[in-house]
Amino acid sequence: MDPLRNCPVSTPRHIVLLSPGFPAHDTDYACIPPLQAYLPALRDRFPAWKISVIALQYPYRRGAYPWQGQEVHAVGGRNRRWAKPLTWQRARRILNQLHRRQSVNLVHSLWLREASWLAQRWTQRQGIPTVATLMGQDAGADNRYLRQIDLDTLTVTAISTRAAERYAEATGKSVAQVIPWGIAPQTDPLPKLIERSVDVLGVGSLVPVKNWPRFVRVIAHLADLRPDLRAILVGEGPERNRLEHLIREAGLERNLELRGQLPRPQVLTLMENSRVLLHTAHSEGQGYVFVEALAGGMQVVSTPVGIAADSAKWSVAPDTISLVAAVQQALEYPADHWPRHPFPLAQTVEDYAEIYASLI
Repeated sequence: MDPLRNCPVSTPRHIVLLSPGFPAHDTDYACIPPLQAYLPALRDRFPAWKISVIALQYPYRRGAYPWQGQEVHAVGGRNRRWAKPLTWQRARRILNQLHRRQSVNLVHSLWLREASWLAQRWTQRQGIPTVATLMGQDAGADNRYLRQIDLDTLTVTAISTRAAERYAEATGKSVAQVIPWGIAPQTDPLPKLIERSVDVLGVGSLVPVKNWPRFVRVIAHLADLRPDLRAILVGEGPERNRLEHLIREAGLERNLELRGQLPRPQVLTLMENSRVLLHTAHSEGQGYVFVEALAGGMQVVSTPVGIAADSAKWSVAPDTISLVAAVQQALEYPADHWPRHPFPLAQTVEDYAEIYASLI
């Protein structure tokens, strides 16, 4: 039985998604992949709804444009601090225009920062409810917007229990619900009957918070144990030169390849050809890469961040030596390559729809 069949949210509604960024075009796979999955699934589940998207900073241009049949309104703030008041003014103008065309029933903002602050200021004037998704790095006390937002009148969700706990420590408040970003199941749920040629895979932006130097150290230890080890790191960012130096210094040129930025479909295919995802980050809100890797039939070894939890397919380790041992174990005694979907995308949509229904 459909719990929302007779719910008011099943009638035509106008929901605005307000985000710092949104894909600039249909093949801009790197910009907030969870949102790229969530929006089409939400539209498919509730075709009577009107969904409007406003992107504050990225793309670095202004104006409306189509994305997979969805109209997106780019404010074009370009992350320029001096331009923020103008960015907010333009965003409010777009909100007012959308509201005049069809009354907005709810605004859903991503990151409990600028977008949520702006959404709340506008919705309070209109008497409209607001939902804010806590994405992770916005959960700590160093987030100055936590002092500028009226958290008591805002419905806050988090994408992991760890993010919710950090938010509670910073504010003394609880989130309304923990809703991880889900992923759609594969059309072919069977494991690919191929020899997985990549032993260890890393995926993510080459930025300090991901702690890729530890990834290199783990691969160096493993290469001593397994000289034929093949590892690939996918991603681009300011840490690339440093990582190239560390790879040369450790003599890992034949074991570890920096593949650079790849389109998401290629990354998902690479996951289906890889055995272990190694993730060494200092912090994650959720770690959508975990969900993608499990869906690709991989085993996961990670630091205790985001949604990380020990299971038959996942080993959580706090330090380099423990990570080495966990990856070695996964390579020597591999689990099956059946896809896992601990967080189905359909459940993410239903959870948010129920929250929307409770507010409008």
